[in-house]
Amino acid sequence: MSWQAGLMLAVVLLVGVPSAWRNVTAAALVISWSSAEVLWLVTGDNLPLMHYWFADFFVMLIVCAKAWANKATRWDVAIMLIFPMAWLYYLDQEIGAFHKWMALWFLVLAQFALAGADSFFQWLDPRKANALATADDSPDNPSSGVEYRWAWGRAGHV
Repeated sequence: MSWQAGLMLAVVLLVGVPSAWRNVTAAALVISWSSAEVLWLVTGDNLPLMHYWFADFFVMLIVCAKAWANKATRWDVAIMLIFPMAWLYYLDQEIGAFHKWMALWFLVLAQFALAGADSFFQWLDPRKANALATADDSPDNPSSGVEYRWAWGRAGHV
């Protein structure tokens, strides 16, 4: 196994799969990458460009469904913007197979990083909102009214 394949496997297992529990785009990317790996193991073709078109269409279909349901995020838009760059490499006949593979490898890494960031911020947002709400109810915040209720309680008026 090359270091690129090992790194991609680690990214998929450590970023893609955990993100797939929270983000359907990450799940689509994991399915897309896994199907290409299975095709590589079965056929030996490590650059199945015809398969990549279908895998890209699958991921784009999932992101478009999220957009239609008003669930798409800015991270999904960034993932979608990577596809045209990949298509330029699919169609380019001047670039050698190794350079094409490496360019597509970096683009897929970027997509997984964006999907992971999307899941991370979806996980972080409720916690941040909860922390802010808890901070607003502190006795040090005079607009919260907490200190006044406590003062009334200590004075025996409750």
